[in-house]
Amino acid sequence: MAHFTGTTINVNPLDKPMHSSVDNAVDISGAVLVALDSYTGNNQQIIGLRSYYKPKHDALVAEVSKKGVIFDARKTDTRSLKEFKKDFKPEYREWVLAITNVFREDSDDYNRLLIDGAKSFYVNDSKKRLIRINKLISAIGSNEDLADIKLRIQVYATLLSSKIQSQGGNTSGVITEATNLNNCINVCSKGLWYVLGTLITVYVDDPDQILAFFPMRLIYKAANQKSYTLLVPKASRRKVCIHLFKEGETITITNKGLVDLKIALTRNQKGEPTAWYTLPSGHTVTNIAPTVIGDTALRYVMVKNENLDTRGDINFIINAAE
Repeated sequence: MAHFTGTTINVNPLDKPMHSSVDNAVDISGAVLVALDSYTGNNQQIIGLRSYYKPKHDALVAEVSKKGVIFDARKTDTRSLKEFKKDFKPEYREWVLAITNVFREDSDDYNRLLIDGAKSFYVNDSKKRLIRINKLISAIGSNEDLADIKLRIQVYATLLSSKIQSQGGNTSGVITEATNLNNCINVCSKGLWYVLGTLITVYVDDPDQILAFFPMRLIYKAANQKSYTLLVPKASRRKVCIHLFKEGETITITNKGLVDLKIALTRNQKGEPTAWYTLPSGHTVTNIAPTVIGDTALRYVMVKNENLDTRGDINFIINAAE
C-alpha cells in the first residue's frame, strides 16, 4: 500500500507575517482593506469581502490603540510610584526624629521600632517597603507620645499602598490587552486567508489579479523577519540573539518596558562594546541599519538594563534584505 510522506501543507501562509510585529499586522491588514475599498468591479463575492473583513480590521486597530492607552497609564503610575519613593528620605527622617525624642537610640524600644534603621525601610521592592512600614505602625501601637507621628506614617502607608495597587492593576491590564491583541491578530490572519481563498476562486483563470489586493512585498518581508522578545531583569545584561548581519538587512527594535535599555553588538556574551545604543522606554526604531548598535562584524546582540528596580522588555526584529 502506498503511503504519502514528506508533504507539509502550510494551512495559513499569512499567519507568520501577521504575527511578525503589531505594526506589520496593522499595515498588512489595512492595505488589504484599502484594496477591497478601491475595488470598482461588480463581482458580488469580492464586494462582500469588504463587509466581512472590515470589522476584523477595525477591532485590531481599536485593540492596538487600547493597549497603547493602558501601557501609557502603567508608565505614568510607575513613574509616579518611583517619584513618591524617591521623596522618602525626608519623610523617614521625621519619623526617626520623633522616635528619638521619645526613646534613646540605645534603648530596647528604639531598636524594636527601627530594628536595622534606614536599611530595612529602603528596600527597592515597593511591597516589601510597605510591609516594613506597616510593621512600624503596629510596633508603635497605642503609645500616646508617638500618636501624631503614627498618624503621619499611616497616611504615608495609605498613599504608598494606593500607588502600588494602581500600578499593579495597570500591569494586569497590559497583560490582558496583550492577549486580546494577539487574539485580534489571529482573527485577522484567518480573515485574510478567507479573503485570499475567495479571490482565488474568482480569479482562478487570472491569478495575477490577486496581487492587487495583497501587499506582497510587505508580506514577504514580514515572513522572513527574525523576531526575538526578551525580558531583561533589573540591573542585568542579557543576550538577545546571535546573528551575523548580511548586506541589506535592517533592524526594528521596540522597547516595550518601562525603563530605558541599552543595546550593542559584542564579540561574545562577556565582551564590552565601544558604545551602547540607548532606546528609551516605550520607543520603537524601524528599519534602521544594524551599524547603529555597533560593529556588524560582531555577532552577539546584547541588551543591558541599568535600572535597579524594574525589569525591561524588548522586541528585536531582523528584517530581511530587500
